[in-house]
Amino acid sequence: MQFFSKYKCRAILVGSLFINTSVYAVVDEFTCYDLASSESAVTNIPLGDTVTCGSGASGIDGVVNNYGELQFNLSSIIFLRGGINNYGLIKNGYDFIALDGSKYINHKNAILNSTEWLRFNRGASLDNFGTINFIPNTGDGSRDNLFGLNGTFNNYNVCRIDDPNIRVSGTGEFINQGTFEISSQTTYSTNISYTQNSGETVVNGAFEADNIQINAGAIRGNGIVTANNTLMLGRGAGFSPGSIASSLDTLTINVDGGMLISVFNYVNIELGSVGHDKLHVNGDLYLFGTINVTLQGLPAQSYEIISSDSPIVFGQNLKINLPSIFNWDIEYTDTSIIIHKI
Repeated sequence: MQFFSKYKCRAILVGSLFINTSVYAVVDEFTCYDLASSESAVTNIPLGDTVTCGSGASGIDGVVNNYGELQFNLSSIIFLRGGINNYGLIKNGYDFIALDGSKYINHKNAILNSTEWLRFNRGASLDNFGTINFIPNTGDGSRDNLFGLNGTFNNYNVCRIDDPNIRVSGTGEFINQGTFEISSQTTYSTNISYTQNSGETVVNGAFEADNIQINAGAIRGNGIVTANNTLMLGRGAGFSPGSIASSLDTLTINVDGGMLISVFNYVNIELGSVGHDKLHVNGDLYLFGTINVTLQGLPAQSYEIISSDSPIVFGQNLKINLPSIFNWDIEYTDTSIIIHKI
């Protein structure tokens, strides 16, 4: 690794507190060295200030409280051993490594934009109460976007995957209690355990994981969800095909290694005069829950609302709620449910 002999910093450091001088630029082997460089240090970046870290490697051993803007630019390698409390904007533009025992909290209304490598080692944690965006880096073609998770990620608000070239690796745990969104043209493929305890998973691209457990809330979107082993839905969890409200789309579920068990669950389906929502399953589908059908416009004659590439097991307590302003006939085939307006 190349090191330089001096650094520039337009900051005034009193003890371990940054005083507002509007813009900081740090470039050399001491890149961001003064950002809580000891375990007892606390560095505050005031609202309205920008700290920019350039080339080189440095460690954050204490606590950084960011109320302004903190930028980790190209060739800036950051090792987090302490903690970061982000109340403003952080831009991760190269390589950020959270080590064992470190804590990164993205607070309410805070934003973390990551265009390069964001890694959390075993024992490190990321708690998001704001917004995290994984977005493309248009200025650097030599590195791609990476989310490495061997620790724990708790998402309480919004996390968006919006980079078609992102790679996801690790053996950590992703726990969603907010909104986890995968945009169109984007594939989120990982063996990281994914659990949703509330909120929703919005898949408009492709979401692939070994095991997916939805204890509550919904999976919605017009993309493809693949569980390489199992996809389990708890009581009160369900599917809502469609990328947004009033969007008529097909949500596809692939269960390669096991069966999709839908016990005490729901599927929400909207019908339009042109088009409708649909849930399609590649795998074994057991339906024991409730299908709620609503109208977005005047209905057409017939709609296939559920389909599978394998025979469907229909439970005795399966219930289909249809709009009461029309009469309907329900057709059950081996691999589908079709409703007809009569």
